[in-house]
Amino acid sequence: MRSIQKGHEPGTLTRHRNSAHADYENYAAKDTLRVSLVTEQRGLCCYCLSRIRANAQAMKIAHWHSQDRYPAEQLDYQNLLGACKEMRGSAKVRSIVTLGREIEISHEILQTQRTGSRI
Repeated sequence: MRSIQKGHEPGTLTRHRNSAHADYENYAAKDTLRVSLVTEQRGLCCYCLSRIRANAQAMKIAHWHSQDRYPAEQLDYQNLLGACKEMRGSAKVRSIVTLGREIEISHEILQTQRTGSRI
């Protein structure tokens, strides 16, 4: 388990959040955001600790709190994490430390969040 020490958000994210009609979908500088997330996570997926690279083909930007349930946090840097696209690892429960606290993530919950079904 590794701790993720959130640093300063990219200036592009700050400027975008302060602009009119800003949301995650119309944020154009996601490449800059990926570099920040991968750097502070030391190149490791926030869920399974596999290696990630700062490009759209190799990783995704994950929202700890879902965009659907917490729309006000979609551009909150503290809510954004870098994750691999494959979700490697076979553990039923993954533990990570983020924002100063340990969080256990159930594999079933992750699957449910990805498919949009409800528990």
